[in-house]
Order: sequence, then C-alpha cells, then structure tokens
Amino acid sequence: MAASKIKVEFLHCDQGMGSLVKIYNSAGKLENLVLIDLGSDTKTKRYADNTVTDIIEALQEMETDGFTPHIELLIISHQDYDHWSLLPDLIQEIISSLPSTTVANIYYGGARWKPNAVAALKELEKQFGITSVPLPRAHTDYSTPGKKGELGSVDGVVFRVLAVNTPCSRSDDGLIKNGTSAVMVAEFAGTHCIFPGDATADTIGFINRLVFDAWEKDGKGIPVHPCKALSAPHHGALRSLASNFVSKDPKLDIAKKFAEKVEAQNVIASAGYYSHHKHPNKQVMEELGVKAVAAPGHGFIVFDYAVKYAWEEFKDFKRGLYSTIVTLDPPPERIGWIFTINAAGEISFELGKSRSQRSPFRRERYPAVPAPLRAS
Repeated sequence: MAASKIKVEFLHCDQGMGSLVKIYNSAGKLENLVLIDLGSDTKTKRYADNTVTDIIEALQEMETDGFTPHIELLIISHQDYDHWSLLPDLIQEIISSLPSTTVANIYYGGARWKPNAVAALKELEKQFGITSVPLPRAHTDYSTPGKKGELGSVDGVVFRVLAVNTPCSRSDDGLIKNGTSAVMVAEFAGTHCIFPGDATADTIGFINRLVFDAWEKDGKGIPVHPCKALSAPHHGALRSLASNFVSKDPKLDIAKKFAEKVEAQNVIASAGYYSHHKHPNKQVMEELGVKAVAAPGHGFIVFDYAVKYAWEEFKDFKRGLYSTIVTLDPPPERIGWIFTINAAGEISFELGKSRSQRSPFRRERYPAVPAPLRAS
C-alpha cells in the first residue's frame, strides 16, 4: 500500500543522534517505522530526555491503528556510542510494554566496531531473532549515473546508501570511525531527506566525486534533489568537516561544494548542551544551509559559536536552520524537529515534545550546568 505521507523526526538525543521515519498508509494510519541511529553520549545520556518514549509511543500508535508494532529497517550508521547506546534502553522498554514488537532488518556501517558496540548488535539480534547485515565497503547506491540502487523500499518510501565505509585520508581512530559512517537517503514523493551520521570531509568528498560529479558529468543532475531536510553531519562539528581537519583556520571547501550541490532546504543539528564539544558550529551550519529557505513562524535557533566558545541565540535568523536546543537558560528546553512530507511532495514542520526534565531511563547524577568546552 503506497504511503500517503511520512513524518521524519529528528529526535533530541542531547550529545547523540537518532532519526525516526514514520510511514502512513493511504488511510492515514501509521503502518511502518524506520529508525536510523539511536544513541546519546555516556555523560549526557541522562539528558536524552524521553527519546526512547517517543519511539515507544510511535509503536503504540501503530498498535492503535491496527498493526503489530514493527520497525521495518533499523540502521546504525557507525559504531560510536552516541549512535547506538539508547538501543538497549529501547529493547528493555519494548520487553516491558510492547513485547509483540518485531524488527525486520538491521544494517550497520562503519569501521573498528568495539566489543560493547558489537554486544549491543548481538542483543538486538537475540531479541528480534534476526541477523544484522554489514554494509559494503566504499559503497554508494548511486554509483551509476541515472540509476539508483536501494537498501530497501517501505510502502513507496525508498532508503538508499549515499556513502558508507569510505576510504579515510587520516590514521586518526576517531576520524576513521566517523568517516566510514553510513550516509542514508530517504526518498518519497520525489523529495529527499539525508541522514549522514558522523560523516567527515573524507565522506562527503567521496560523495562529491563519485556521485555528484559523476552524475553531473553524465548530464543526469544531482540525484538527491530536492533535498527537503539534511541532518548536519557529525552534529555540525567544525574539525570533522574541514578538509584540513583543524578548527583553527579550517578549510571548508569540501563542505561548501557538498552544500551547494545538495541545496538542502532545511538543516537540523543534534546538539548536546551538556557536552564538552563545540558543535553545532555556527560557521558549519551557515555553510550547510547556504540554500536553506525561510521557515514561517520559526523564531530562533541556537548554536555553539566556536569563536566565543559559548552558546549563542539567534532570534532573527531567517533561514531553515535548527538545533535540538532552543533555549539557553539551564535546564534548556530541548526538542526534536518533525518534518511531514505528503504524497504531493509538500513539506511542513512542527516542534516535537518540549523536554526540560531528565530522562526516566537514567539514574546517574550530573550537574545541571553546561560541560566545559575543550580547547581545539
């Protein structure tokens, strides 16, 4: 049954990332879910709020609509803790409240998986009785101009790999883990949403060369147009997206080319107010959003401004740029962003649930103040 609309939820995971695609059938019922990443950093997991609850509520909505609670695709972009660490919490909540839930397919990307990440994969496999599948090396579903492969299609919503396990120019362990991250595309009603995980300059350089340049050279145009929404790669981190991999005097030539080719209408950054990282970075977000359009009713966004090493609030910013932190006073108000795309390819957005209290899933105690920022 063809989908009538999708809701793409960029979840608030604090210092982490998770995206939920809710697929509604022609009767307007929630029939399928696709989950791309679900994690939060060790010391900020408490501030992931009720992200797991958001997914449980989606599964309950499916059940109310007459379907067995079900995740058709679960994709883990790479092995970093803040991209999978909430999955064990999700399993526990499913066991206690929706034990009939099924997962049909699990795919994962990225190099250098560590034992705890592998153990989380094994727990998923055991719970749902399936085998997870690694994504290929140096792979893209757009390798032949004019033709598109696919990872899977769900009610007419097609999920494709834009890049995964790309070669890395540096030997730094973190850059290799992030640079081999899967970059996913959801295509529906002629529109596209991009989920790049922790992609680095190496990753998007691979995309620029092997996809965008090749397609344009062959007269096929850019295969991800129009891009309705782009999740900021690696939370909008400056060092990762600079081609020289430095925060001081960074070279954003690769990111600039990527942004100009993609022409994302909306750019969303998963932000960790309590983390020590300096992202999302204002310069990166403005670069990624070079083609972003004005968002009616959208009042302000919040960035971590690297020059001042502090959070700043931009109340009169006119482009479609967003972060999952929307106030500065601790505890900050934290939300996910929800983009609805209908069968005509029209997009609208709404705020997710406002969060200002700690998650019921965590028992750790941390001070309710922003973590100190590390020097570059």
